[in-house]
Amino acid sequence: MWQASRGAINYTATALDADGGYLKCTSNETSCRLVDVMCGHVYNISVVAVDNMCTSMKSRTLQLQIEPCPPSQLTVSVNCSSNSAKLAWQSSPNAVSHTGKAITADGHNVTCSTMTEVSCNMEGLQCGKMYNFTVSASDYYCQSPDSKPVIHTTAPCTVQNMLTTLNCTTNILTVSWTPGSMPVNYSTTAVTTNGTTLRCVTQSSSCTMPELQCGQQYSVRVKPISSTCEGPSSILEIVNSGILVDLLKFMTLRAMISLDIKMFFSVFLFLFVTIISLTVPCVPLNIQTLVECSTNRVWGSWDAAPGAMYYISTLKGTGGYSTSCQTANQRCLFSGLQCAQTYMFSVMASNNRCNTSKSTMDTGTTAPCDPTNVSASLNCLSDVVTVTWRASAGANYYTVLAEASGHVDSCNSTSTSCELTKMQCGNDYTVTVLAGDTKCNSSIFAKTNITTAPCAPIIQDHSLNCSSNQALVTWIKDEDAMTVMVNATSSMGYLQSCSSSSNNSCVLDLLCGNTYTVKAVAKGPQCQSKPSSAFQIVTAPCTPANVEYQYSCDTGIAFVRWDETLGRKSFYVHAQSGNFTASCSTSQTDCSLPTLLCSLTYSVKVVALADYCNSSVPGVTTIQTAPCAPVNVSASLLCDNNTAAVSWQRSPSAVSYSVKAVGRDGDLKQCTTNSTSCLLPNMHCAQTYIITVTPFSMRCKGRESFPYTYNAGEIMPNKKINWINLALINFMHSIK
Repeated sequence: MWQASRGAINYTATALDADGGYLKCTSNETSCRLVDVMCGHVYNISVVAVDNMCTSMKSRTLQLQIEPCPPSQLTVSVNCSSNSAKLAWQSSPNAVSHTGKAITADGHNVTCSTMTEVSCNMEGLQCGKMYNFTVSASDYYCQSPDSKPVIHTTAPCTVQNMLTTLNCTTNILTVSWTPGSMPVNYSTTAVTTNGTTLRCVTQSSSCTMPELQCGQQYSVRVKPISSTCEGPSSILEIVNSGILVDLLKFMTLRAMISLDIKMFFSVFLFLFVTIISLTVPCVPLNIQTLVECSTNRVWGSWDAAPGAMYYISTLKGTGGYSTSCQTANQRCLFSGLQCAQTYMFSVMASNNRCNTSKSTMDTGTTAPCDPTNVSASLNCLSDVVTVTWRASAGANYYTVLAEASGHVDSCNSTSTSCELTKMQCGNDYTVTVLAGDTKCNSSIFAKTNITTAPCAPIIQDHSLNCSSNQALVTWIKDEDAMTVMVNATSSMGYLQSCSSSSNNSCVLDLLCGNTYTVKAVAKGPQCQSKPSSAFQIVTAPCTPANVEYQYSCDTGIAFVRWDETLGRKSFYVHAQSGNFTASCSTSQTDCSLPTLLCSLTYSVKVVALADYCNSSVPGVTTIQTAPCAPVNVSASLLCDNNTAAVSWQRSPSAVSYSVKAVGRDGDLKQCTTNSTSCLLPNMHCAQTYIITVTPFSMRCKGRESFPYTYNAGEIMPNKKINWINLALINFMHSIK
């Protein structure tokens, strides 16, 4: 296109490329069309104006670049696993970019672009499609036509609607699916965890696999295979609610809830790879029953069966009894069973698709029934407990257990009674009767209680009151004893006792002079205990009786005697009068007190002595000693008849006195009185008399007084009156 030139009739445009190629066109207008330009060339274009005579000079040359040529030698390689393609081609001159394109018959297209490269990768191709692959070039201004197409088919799509059908009787697996749109071969494999593989290849939409092993878990894959590609394995179909499927469901749900895209696609990819098919489980083996004897529950157990997701066990008894238990474990518990019954136990395994046939049977017999009417009686003399009961179903023998405070006694019997011979005193025993059948015992609910006799009291202490001969006995308190009685028996056959039901002591009133052997017994509700350890109590000696004495008035010695008394070892005699004492000891029943003082009344006590106690009350008597010799003897003359008036000081305990005056001429004068003076008449004149006074008590003659010398001489007249007066005074005093 150009501007018109004046005078021009027509115009001629020429195009010259670098290779010398030449094109031209003629037009009477200001434009013309160059045909047969070659792609990828650069033309130098000029225009000349022509009239009828002349041709003008060339216009300014204009350079024109033609669109690139379509790329050549296009090659396509398809990646079957990812359904992607790599396109490669020969570069087009003047091209600055290339665009690859893949189109299916139903209009799905995918593109890829590159700048300087002569290849590109194309992602996102659909499985099982036939694509026309082309490539075009661009020089920024123009796009070349598409290259010559290359036709390629992508990998077959995963089979849809896969279904596995297991014949539980024959253990034959049939796999079916919906085929894809392209005719392909299908390869079906079933692989166990230990690597055993079953395979079949078909062009149809199903496949049958016989001879599956029981209890094996098979990974079943169906893979379409075309002439160029193997497709991915089949999509997971949930065959059952087995552990793996449940786990996948859980993982998928968790991924969706937590928006964990990575986990979601991991699960999704797994679901598109494998389908897990479980064959018929194997029949469980090693069937066993275990009876819980105390509760009459039966545990059924078995070995794990390959392929089993859970087990259904059945327990059957007499009278049509039947119960079942479903568990994923290898044991099951059956409760509420009757005692002394035999039950049959069997198991079958299941995996939600198939059940096995029943296993072999095992039998279990529950424990014998509990004995009834259990009772126990205690023999107080032998301390033997006899236990009786009523026979129970299923029992071959019986065991009796008695327990109290950690002590256990037992006996065995094949009848309905048994004797316990080693029971301990003072215990409340729980007595249990167990019925046995060599495998089981009955429950522990057949029981009764028995209280044994109290234990012998343990004497803690004893003490004797020597004054009262009362003995306090104490013992360790025992809650099992209702009453404790203490018995004391003397060597002479006397029996004393005391008891207490509230305290741990009592008082014995014992007789003097005895040795007692003391024992205690405890009384319970039924029996009394054995006697405690014996001990002895020696009471105080008895009081010496019939204490008598013989007193020597001349010597002042008293010979004391008394009756023999019980329990003594020796005697002690003590005589006391004011501050004056005398004593003697002896092992006999008499004792001599040394010379006692005159004119005293002695209180005499005789005490019986022993090792621990003395007699609490002594034997007593009183000894009156002889009067002492009178003192202060004096005499005076009464002149009327030459009488001597004699006086003296009173001697204690004296009841009378004898006065004697002996003259040198042999004259003897005497008088007796119960006072402290006496008159001796008719004394010889001018004689010297020796006067003595002798006291007398009721039993003794005392010692004479110290001799008093008296002269019966002439008395002066002026003194006569005084002597008469003195004599009268003494006489009057004696009368008083």
